[in-house]
Amino acid sequence: LKRDKVCVYTGHHDESHCFKETLSFGKRAAWVHVRGGWFPCSVLGYFRVLLTNIRCAWATICMLAEVKQLDTVIIDQVFLPVIVCRVFSTAKIVFYCHFPDKLLARRASLLRKMYRLPFDALEGFAMSLTDKVVVNSDFTSTAYASSFGRWDDVVPFVLYPTIGNISSISHIPQVSSPKYIGKARRSFFLSINRFERKKRLHSTIIAFGTLRNRLAVQPGQMPYLILAGGYDKSVRENVEHFHEFLSIIRVD
Repeated sequence: LKRDKVCVYTGHHDESHCFKETLSFGKRAAWVHVRGGWFPCSVLGYFRVLLTNIRCAWATICMLAEVKQLDTVIIDQVFLPVIVCRVFSTAKIVFYCHFPDKLLARRASLLRKMYRLPFDALEGFAMSLTDKVVVNSDFTSTAYASSFGRWDDVVPFVLYPTIGNISSISHIPQVSSPKYIGKARRSFFLSINRFERKKRLHSTIIAFGTLRNRLAVQPGQMPYLILAGGYDKSVRENVEHFHEFLSIIRVD
């Protein structure tokens, strides 16, 4: 895509935790526009869904004011910008749904259930305003249908995440196996997920421990479990859940 044909508006761009192409010296740096970074995403850990939507809506308003011609807007995860674009723009709207937010929210009390009601309704309404919804798996497509069936009966398009254009990589370094794997040919299970409780990775550790106890194999031939994925020190849940992993491993 030509540089003058694409722009990315966001409320936050962490240069220590982003694609290098978007840094000041990168070839995609001109694409990135940060708007609304001054607006908080939460207050003492509360009102996250409300404040995040407001901040992203502000970034969307800035985009509509600054970009003279918009053909297609791709909105990632947050639903309020969909409504803003539909009201103030004629551009086509594509929504990328990682997972319905209404299914991720905690509802431990009556107050929290009441707090979520307007957001659940707005999320469903926003989905009905899109021209296309894209999801990252058949599983998410099923979750989308169960969440927004009454609002939108269109089946989302499944677009699997990619690792980029491998043919453009001129050199792939040789990486040696970690010392704890050794040279023995041993099986391993690989999980690539964000370190979030909803991923239920702790259940994977417990199940793997049970499997190892039941396997009748010689010492040094036990399989490995490798957990890899998104870990951001600025995200409290990532840090807490990682230490929860360690406590489960120590107990087992």
